[in-house]
Amino acid sequence: MLLVALTLCGCLISEQEGDRTHVNSPHPEEITFHFDSTFNIALLLGRSAILLALAWWIVGGRGKGFGVPGIVIAVILVGAAGWLSKTGWDRTSAYRIEVRTDRLQVRLPGQPDLDVAWQRIEALDVEGMASNVQLAPGQPFWSTRWKYLEIGLDDGSTYEVDLRPLSVEQRGTFWRAITRKADLEQVSAAGPG
Repeated sequence: MLLVALTLCGCLISEQEGDRTHVNSPHPEEITFHFDSTFNIALLLGRSAILLALAWWIVGGRGKGFGVPGIVIAVILVGAAGWLSKTGWDRTSAYRIEVRTDRLQVRLPGQPDLDVAWQRIEALDVEGMASNVQLAPGQPFWSTRWKYLEIGLDDGSTYEVDLRPLSVEQRGTFWRAITRKADLEQVSAAGPG
């Protein structure tokens, strides 16, 4: 049970609102990526409840025979429940990317918000593993298995977006939306233009 609860740590599901595009479909006009859903909130509460119930069982229930090691394990379980709830809640409440008609709005845990008009975006740089995925016959190969996307603005500043919480398809949709709306030119075969 403990192993199941701990492996659920990364199981929050990203939501996509707006045009539900596939890598071969038209570009989205407006789209939002976030984790604020009933499923994710239930998952957060459920996995913490499992850990707290296990700690209670060890200390106050049938596990009284565990003694001092049992109390140490219970304290660790309560700490893990709190840590998983905090990190999960940060993602659920604070991770939001909005591709709007006139601007890009990004809110990430632990980072300042980005609210920028499309004409201010001058460059994109991605970091992460590459894999060959062909958009359509005759088009260049590109990868959506990026971990981070760096957005370069017209004032020389940059903003890094952690893409790891998003699905591979959502990463590609996000890239295409930015390149289209900011009217960026593709300078390599690493991504669509």
